[in-house]
Amino acid sequence: MQTPRQTSIRLLVTTLAALAIALPAAPAAARAGGIHASGERVLLSRRCGRHILVDMTVGGDPDKILTMILDTGASYTVIDPDSVYRVSGQHLEKNKWVNFEKLTVGKVAFHKVRARGSNLDHISRALGYPVDGILGFPAFAGTLLTLDYPAGEVRVGGGQLNPDDPDVFELSSRNISRPWITLQIAGRSRTVLIDSGSGSGLVLNRSNSYSWLTPPLPVRSSMRINRLQLREMGRLDDHVVFGPTEILHPLVEITNATQLVGTAILEEFVLTFDQKNHLLRMQYAGDGPMVQDALRGTGLVFNPTHAGLEVVRVLKGSPAARVKLRKGDLVTAINGRPVLERECGGFGHRLTDQDRELVLTITHKNVSRDILVDVVDIIP
Repeated sequence: MQTPRQTSIRLLVTTLAALAIALPAAPAAARAGGIHASGERVLLSRRCGRHILVDMTVGGDPDKILTMILDTGASYTVIDPDSVYRVSGQHLEKNKWVNFEKLTVGKVAFHKVRARGSNLDHISRALGYPVDGILGFPAFAGTLLTLDYPAGEVRVGGGQLNPDDPDVFELSSRNISRPWITLQIAGRSRTVLIDSGSGSGLVLNRSNSYSWLTPPLPVRSSMRINRLQLREMGRLDDHVVFGPTEILHPLVEITNATQLVGTAILEEFVLTFDQKNHLLRMQYAGDGPMVQDALRGTGLVFNPTHAGLEVVRVLKGSPAARVKLRKGDLVTAINGRPVLERECGGFGHRLTDQDRELVLTITHKNVSRDILVDVVDIIP
C-alpha cells in the first residue's frame, strides 16, 4: 500500500449526510448498518457534462423524483427547498434540515436521509439542466462505491479493498467525510480532494514554488454551493504524480480555497472508494502518462444567470476583446441555440480543435446582436 504524507490544507466544507444505504435483499435488521451484499449493483445514473446525476424516488412514489448530483466532494447532502415542497408539500427554510425516510435509485435504497436546505438555482443554470440536490459522499458509507468513468457506470457493493493491491492508495484520515489523497508535484506533496462534483481538473493554492510553461491567466469561473468563484489557470512546467499515473505539464486552476482534483482528470479513471477502511483504488484507463489538451475558448468568463450567461471577465488580447465584448454583456444564444436550452451542454472548457469560431447572440442595454468570435488556444 502507498501511504501518502499529510499536509495542512484549509477546508471549504460544502456539503453532511446521515445516510445508510441498503439493497432490498438485505435483512431488515441489518439495514441500519449500511449496504450488506457480496456482489455489485449498477446505480442508475447519467452524465450531465462532467457531472454524474442520479434520479432518486421519494417513498417509492414514481411521480416524486429528485435529480441529485453525485458529489464525492460534498460532506453532507443538500436539497433545494422548492424541491422539498414539490415532493412532500413541506416548506423548508434555507439552512434547515429535512429527513427522508426512504429514497431509492432503481433497486438500491437509501434509508433515513438527512439533507440541508439550500437554493440551487445557480447550479442548475451552470449545468444547463435542473437539479434538486447534491448527494454527499457519506451517503455511501459502509459500501464500496465505484465511479467507472470510462464505462459510464456507478456501482455499489459490499466487501472491502485489498490494501496490498498496487492500485490501492490510503486516503488521508484528516477528514473522513470526504476523500483526500496526496499527490506529488516536482517532489513536493499536496493533499487534494477527490471531487466528482467539480468539472475542473487540478485546482491548487497559489505557490511560488511552481514553475509555469504558461503563467496563470484569468480565464475560469467555478460555481460553488453558495457563490461564483473567479479563477486563474495556467500550465505547469512540472509533472504531477497522481495515484498510479503521471500527468505531464497539467493545466492548473488557482484557488484560495480547497485544493482538489475534479472530473476533467477523474474521467480518465475507474475509482473505487472504501470509506470504512479509508482506501481508494485508482485504475487509469489510458496508456502511458496523461497529457491534457490545450484550453480553447474566446476569452470570455461567465456567470450563469436566469437570463443567460453574464460576461464577468474579458481576457485582454483575446478574440472576445478584439470584437469589443465587455463585462456586463449577456450571451443569450450560441450558434443560434439559446443558452438556457443547452441541456447539460457546457461552454468554453470543452471546445476542441474542430471549433474555429462561434456566433454569440449578445444583449447589452436591451439591444441584441450576433457577433462572430474566433476560438483559439487560450492556454496551449
